[in-house]
Amino acid sequence: MNMYIEKIRKWFIQETVSLKEALTEVEWLSINTYTYFIVQAIGVTFFVWILSTQILSNSPRTWVNFWTIMGMIVSRYLIGMWFVTVWRHRYFSHRSFRLHPRLLWLEPTIAFICGTDVQRGVADWAATHIKHHKYSDKKEDSHSCKQKGLAWCHLLWVLKKDEGIDWALIPYMRKVKGIVWVECHQWVAIISGGAVFSLIGCYFGVSGYHSFIINFLFSLCAYFTSITILWHATSLINSAMHLVGEQRYDTGDESRNNLFCALLTLGEGWHNNHHWAFPSLSTSQKYPGRIKVKASELYWQGVTRFEKCVDMSGISIWIFIKFGICRPI
Repeated sequence: MNMYIEKIRKWFIQETVSLKEALTEVEWLSINTYTYFIVQAIGVTFFVWILSTQILSNSPRTWVNFWTIMGMIVSRYLIGMWFVTVWRHRYFSHRSFRLHPRLLWLEPTIAFICGTDVQRGVADWAATHIKHHKYSDKKEDSHSCKQKGLAWCHLLWVLKKDEGIDWALIPYMRKVKGIVWVECHQWVAIISGGAVFSLIGCYFGVSGYHSFIINFLFSLCAYFTSITILWHATSLINSAMHLVGEQRYDTGDESRNNLFCALLTLGEGWHNNHHWAFPSLSTSQKYPGRIKVKASELYWQGVTRFEKCVDMSGISIWIFIKFGICRPI
């Protein structure tokens, strides 16, 4: 027991930079920071309220509304996570597969849909992620538990002062005018995502009332709940996947494989495998020529047959390739 307590304690104190010092990097007086915490507060409060209300209610109609709301929240989460894992991560960041040349015009549309999950634009996201792989768990890593602790890598790093996008890391994205436009007008995607979700809620009358305004506001709160869950599930890759799980490969960082996170994030939990396929600069120098992964299989994060069965994002890409929508590299 003491061994596990000590291990948990180290999660919070292993940082090389004190949390107090890291907090100075947060842009506290920013509309983004206020929105970040307000959305989560509303989302959590709404979920607790709706769950407790339904448990205490004996009305069959109320339970129907409850399952409709839960279905919308879960559906929004799964769609959002799929766009994060397949498109933000494996397509725009790592270019581990390609759209068919005749379908490249869809890239700005995909970037726009990705923007509805409120995780910054795809260009900013991709550049930050590429930098994370290059300097994994080093000082330059934007979200390292080892460098700045659990609270920073899971929750606070997204609030750091804007340093601009390093377009040199993603030159192919800068050439697509549609993606650049979406990047500069993220608020359009964010508002559109919330509005569409809320209008769907109005159609189903999720509040149980006939008022359009009540249904819209009710649905908007449910949207905040789904976005909050999506944020934290995505952040688990930065935090839990560098703290808990198995290390199959010596990647030179703290990346790990974890079945629970793989299920929750549609396959992203095979994080140590992923860091071996896309190694950091120091690991590449340590093992020159020894890291061999088929280019045509880079979109998979699972290595074994079981891991691939859990990698739902990889399976969907494989299906796209079979139907000619996408191509392996």
